[in-house]
Formats: sequence, C-alpha cells, structure tokens
Amino acid sequence: MVSGIVSHVIAPLETPDAFDPMKDFSHIAILGGPPLVLVVNATLPITDLKSFIAYANKQPGGLSWGSPGKGTHGYLIGENFAQVTQTPMVHISYKGAAPALADVLAGHIPASFNTLSTASPHIKSGRLRALAISSSQRMSEFPTVPTFAELGYPKLTALTWFSLSGPAGMSPELVKQLNLEVRKIMHSPQAQEQLAKSSMETFDWDVPRFEKFFGDEIQHWTPMIRRIHANQ
Repeated sequence: MVSGIVSHVIAPLETPDAFDPMKDFSHIAILGGPPLVLVVNATLPITDLKSFIAYANKQPGGLSWGSPGKGTHGYLIGENFAQVTQTPMVHISYKGAAPALADVLAGHIPASFNTLSTASPHIKSGRLRALAISSSQRMSEFPTVPTFAELGYPKLTALTWFSLSGPAGMSPELVKQLNLEVRKIMHSPQAQEQLAKSSMETFDWDVPRFEKFFGDEIQHWTPMIRRIHANQ
C-alpha cells in the first residue's frame, strides 16, 4: 500500500487502538513528498517571515490562518510554527486545501499552511506570496523561497511524505529487493521529471534508514498531537 505521514503517523496517534504503525507493517521505501509552505495574500504588507511575525503581533487577538483541516499535516506544522515562534495565531479549519487557499486568495484570511504542490500555481501567478518552506533544502522550483531551517527554525523541517509498505512479516530479502527497485525507478529521468512537477523532495534511503526515519517521525509528532487532544 501507499503509506505515509497521514495514514501511519498522524492517524494512529489520533486513534491509538486502531493499529501499531511499526509492528503491523513492513516498511519498504520512502517515495518522498511535498514540503509545507506558509503563504500569504500577495497584497498584504508582508514580504518575509520576520514581517509576517511582526504583522501577526499587531493583529487584535492574533492572526487568522487556515489549514486543510484539523489533524492534517498543514494544521500540525502551523500549530508547531505558532508555538516555536510564539506568534499569536488563530487557526481556522477548512474541509480541504482548496477552500483554505481560496479564502486566502479572496482576502478573507491572510495566511495558510499548505503543501507546496497545492499552493504552487497561485505562487507562480503572483497572487500568493511564499514566505518559507518546510523542506530540508530550497526547492529548485522556487529557489528564492527560504526554508524554515535556514531562517532559524530547524524543528519546522517536515514533509507530507509518502512511502511504500506491505503486511507485517514480509521476508527481509524481499523488502530489500523491493526497496532497491523503488529507488532505481525514482532515479529514472521520467520519475524525476514528474516528481519535480509535483514539488516533491525525494531521498535515496535503504530499508534501515527509512525505518529509522519512520520511528523518528512518530516520536517527533507524538507530543504535539497529544497536547492538541488534551486542549480540545
């Protein structure tokens, strides 16, 4: 199955009795994923992350921002940003990425945290301004947009990543073979072209490296999701 942060990190943390994301699957290979991007309506007097935080601090009650919905990766990274930067922000939950971005474009809310692949057309059109992305390095598609890490917020490095997983108990030899085949395909010119069009960041990781990343992601997001549920 195509697994990933939503199905195998966020979902089991929100419903912990459903399944064990590590023990109940054999994790084969990471496929990569788009980073999250903080975008604002381009008509606002906000040109970078510093001016965004200053603008938010001037808003009575905090700055309103939208996400594709509570529990989504955009929501989690937005909440994480507010906490790390101590920026007063008010979350507005939408039923998907499109309506959240539509309200930013219309000027109903000033900002949104969304996947770069979803926001990309509006950034290119000039209607949205990208302030920072959550990838580990700048994306070739938007070379002038800095990462959160280079702006001093390494804890905001994150991807809405996807992966390939199978049932628990698969032969280690088979998992290794499939991992090699997936990585071979990912390196092909056709795959690289399509991945670039989708604003995907990719990684050439073997099975042990991917499994470590999987476990690290669970440890990283567990405290935040538990804190959010405790405050609901």
